[in-house]
Order: sequence, then structure tokens, then C-alpha cells
Amino acid sequence: MQFGTKIKKIREMFGYKQDVVAHHLGIHQTTYSRMEKVKKKDKIDPDVVDKLAELYNISPDDILNEKFVFNIQEQKGSNSNGLTINNASEKVVALYEEKIENLEARIKRQEARLERQEARIKAQDELIGTLQSQLAKQVY
Repeated sequence: MQFGTKIKKIREMFGYKQDVVAHHLGIHQTTYSRMEKVKKKDKIDPDVVDKLAELYNISPDDILNEKFVFNIQEQKGSNSNGLTINNASEKVVALYEEKIENLEARIKRQEARLERQEARIKAQDELIGTLQSQLAKQVY
């Protein structure tokens, strides 16, 4: 598999758009798009491989390794653009599970924050009601 195709498949597997990866790398999206067309890994700066590995939370060796992650097979007549991902490694599954756990924890934190904000708003509404009532008594 060409190196550019491989980094494209890894990006797609992690669900990132080109512009997000390009931003992480500090380059323009069109520059990253050209990287996904590179045939040989020696044409890519090793620092870029390190930054990709950091983004995907995998080792640079995994990106450079020909056997990493998946075995892409073309299937004619498939509804998924002719590609299927087979033999996902345990490492990728673990990464997704970790990502799910992190997102669930983030959701819980946001829900708790929302509850605190709702309680504050309720307390402020009650205070406003009390102040309006006191003001109304002073006016009459």
C-alpha cells in the first residue's frame, strides 16, 4: 500500500477531516492532501510522522509499519465505496474504547456543569423575585 494511502486510511479510521489533521500538523489542508498522495514514506518528514502518531495516540512505528491496523480489500459492487476494513488490531479497538470512555466522562462533566448553572439561575431568579417584591412594597 502506498504510504499516502495508508495515512489517509488511518485518518479516516479515526474519523478526522483533512483540515483537522493539517491544523494539528501546522500546515495548510492542501499540503496535507498532497501528503496523502505520496507513494513512499521516505518522502515524508519524520517530524510529521511523529505529530501524526501523537494525534492518533499511536507510535510512529505503527504508522510506518506495513502491517499496522488493517487489511484493506477492494470489493466490487460494495455500498461502502468498495472498501472494507478487516482485522482491526486490538490496539485500535483499545484506542476507540479509551476515546469512548473519555467522551463519556466529558459528557458527565458537562452535565454536572449544566446542573450547577441551572441551580445558579434558579437561585438568581428567586433572588430577583424577592428583590422585586421588596421594591414593590417600598414603592407603594
